[in-house]
Amino acid sequence: MQNSVEVEFKTKKAALAVAISLSEPSKMPGKSYGLPAIDSCPVGKKLADIDNSVCADCYALKNNYKRYPAIRAAQFKRMESTKRADWIPAMVKLITGQEYFRIHDSGDFYSLEYFKKWLMVISACPDTKFWAPTREKGIITRFINAGGFIPSNLTIRLSAAM
Repeated sequence: MQNSVEVEFKTKKAALAVAISLSEPSKMPGKSYGLPAIDSCPVGKKLADIDNSVCADCYALKNNYKRYPAIRAAQFKRMESTKRADWIPAMVKLITGQEYFRIHDSGDFYSLEYFKKWLMVISACPDTKFWAPTREKGIITRFINAGGFIPSNLTIRLSAAM
């Protein structure tokens, strides 16, 4: 992965041109970054077809997420933006100064590389407390088993499947 932290955004407007937007979940104390549900959820995509699984009744596939096409379009644009080399510094610019940040009000860590990008963002924002609900236990486990380190300002909550 290319180290893109060297890029610096002078304004939040410039950072938004890369990262697209931040979500503002009404039940959370801070902002978030939502991706399209199922499309960014390797485990969730499988669980969505299993009756009584939490993903069979995914909240991110209904309500405001479904009612407003602009929200869904922004989620897909955000997912594409995560593949950019300058996504990390854009997110650092947008998150710096936030007390709390929820990683994903919809969607999940869709790859190990994407998870590592978040860890770079988190490490660059030591004064922000991050919360990451996820069903991607395999990605987290592979990272830790390879000697990876979880920053102290990140709380990961592994979600149950059923």
